[in-house]
Amino acid sequence: MHTNQNLIRKTAIVTAVIGFGGFLMMRVFGNQPIALTYVAAFNCVLLVCVAAIIARFPSLKHNGRIFIISIMCVVMSLIAFSGGINSRFVVILPLLPIMMCLMLNTTSSALLTAVLLTYIISVSALHPYLPEFIINISNPQEHFPRTLWLFLVTLLSFAFAKMYSDINSKLTIQLKDQRSHEDTYELYSQDAVLSYADNLLLKINSLKSTDNHLTLMLIDYCEMQSGEPLLPNSLNERRREDISNVIKKVFNHTTDIIGQCDDGKFIVCRHTQDLNAPLKSANSIEQHALKLSLDVNIGYISVAGNIGIDISSIFSLANKALEKSKTKNVPNIVNFRDIKSL
Repeated sequence: MHTNQNLIRKTAIVTAVIGFGGFLMMRVFGNQPIALTYVAAFNCVLLVCVAAIIARFPSLKHNGRIFIISIMCVVMSLIAFSGGINSRFVVILPLLPIMMCLMLNTTSSALLTAVLLTYIISVSALHPYLPEFIINISNPQEHFPRTLWLFLVTLLSFAFAKMYSDINSKLTIQLKDQRSHEDTYELYSQDAVLSYADNLLLKINSLKSTDNHLTLMLIDYCEMQSGEPLLPNSLNERRREDISNVIKKVFNHTTDIIGQCDDGKFIVCRHTQDLNAPLKSANSIEQHALKLSLDVNIGYISVAGNIGIDISSIFSLANKALEKSKTKNVPNIVNFRDIKSL
């Protein structure tokens, strides 16, 4: 499952459990007005319902927005009904921008952070008009410093979270611990390539441009004469190195990552803005393989960001394209989007 969706699902479940536990503590040991208990009960039901929806439909496109907005509603209502700017729940507000940057794209996280900042100013300005039973006893002279502190900390929280996510997306992904056993060929394991693809999809999702695409390509090969997969032995290992070198020559090592699956086929993940580039690369691999007396079968899929499916599903679709390429009267190179017409 896509890492981002996993994060959302697990966080939603943990949040619902914490919310339910907090409500029970408040109900049993709390000494607050009954109205606040009702608010907490409603919020608890909201969190449980949202967690149930996300757990049941983990690949929904807007799960992140649904979860973040529900958390915001819960926190803001608790603050409004427990003392406004003097509420103990205000310490949660600076944590929300961090969650936004982890789960949402830049535009959504910036917009929701602006909503939070507006809420801070509004609840501070309306503090004297809040119902009497929810206003905590506090020094009026501390009201402005509290508001300013909360505003700045929330803003800085978003700035640092955004800066970290930007830096993290630009760093070279270190996969040394996940390399395949053939280090001399600079091949990564299937899990390592999918991990890279996971991060790449997150990066593409954060970009406003619709021209960025992730391509996942699977490449299988066999001897022309036999048509049978090459079994592990010293001769075939050299053949595997040959086809590996061909693949590495075709792809760009600054933007693409090449690995090998457990069953021997190669897997490539690349970031491109040209939808014709994967087919050109596949044709180039096929031409070079012919010179080595090798037959290749290639299946691939290119997707844009925010498509609502995870990396494991994308890998499964690429595998279907590869299997289709091995059937009779079908080209050796198959794009998944063309599979129904073949």
